Amino acid sequence: MKHLFILFSFLFLAQVSFSQTIMYKGDYEYESEIIYVITGDKVYKGRTQMTGDIQYTIQDNKVYRGNSTFFSDCLYTIKGNKIYMGDGNFTSDVVYTVSEDKIYKGDSTFSQDAIFTFKDGKIYLGDSTFSNDVIFTVTIGSYTNLAVIACVIGPY
Repeated sequence: MKHLFILFSFLFLAQVSFSQTIMYKGDYEYESEIIYVITGDKVYKGRTQMTGDIQYTIQDNKVYRGNSTFFSDCLYTIKGNKIYMGDGNFTSDVVYTVSEDKIYKGDSTFSQDAIFTFKDGKIYLGDSTFSNDVIFTVTIGSYTNLAVIACVIGPY
């Protein structure tokens, strides 16, 4: 679940486009390792892009469950560099903070609170950029928002 949130967070900060962003599990871009494909405002599980495979919908700075945009299906709200749980507005609702190429737990930007680092198309665990710490590889289309990626990989 945590990984899912981080993916959404990363992708949300950029502009929506028609090109795809593809996330792979691990350090390589094998088709068998595709976990998410992000096209437009939809995030699909795996490599297929059928309506039944929509895991998340992104609309108006919010990330929704499935193909829904109903209030009750709102998982995250992105405001600036903060990602709030559900439709939250308070500091206590901040789940992640995105700063530079890092995703931090809660309302923090201290290095010990870094849970993911994004560099050169790789997502590393924590504040690391060592090859052994790669947990996801991302091929980025024009839609490159670290906030959306945070939403997707946070709960993964």
